[in-house]
Amino acid sequence: VEADVQYNNIKGGYPGTSNISADPLVSDDFWILKPVSALYHRQKWTTELYCPGANLKENDLVNRVIKAGEKWGVIRENTDHSITVWGDMSGELQVIVLPTFHLLPESPCIDSGTTEHASKIDIYGNRRDSRIDIGACEFSD
Repeated sequence: VEADVQYNNIKGGYPGTSNISADPLVSDDFWILKPVSALYHRQKWTTELYCPGANLKENDLVNRVIKAGEKWGVIRENTDHSITVWGDMSGELQVIVLPTFHLLPESPCIDSGTTEHASKIDIYGNRRDSRIDIGACEFSD
């Protein structure tokens, strides 16, 4: 049985109802951090990475996915100069906070989805309106 693919943005196009092939125009909001120290707390199973000069907004990176060498983790909390990550990230000299891929205001994916079989909320718990976006999260200003 072949899948009925509808209301998607697929590079090169794909037959089906309202599929598009366009640059999705998503955010490029990744961070590359170079911690000067990493303190692993075995009892809490977290690593605190101190990154002076990072100038982060407090808890702005919570729940973001990170990659450090071959290790992957999720940010538990952050201050302006440190991040606390679930897992052991000790010994890592560079940490990449992966992008969120949020839609930009000019994205062709905005209002290009369908309400049929769609969740009423997006991946972040935000309510979707009657004009659904293609993707896991609804665009918001």
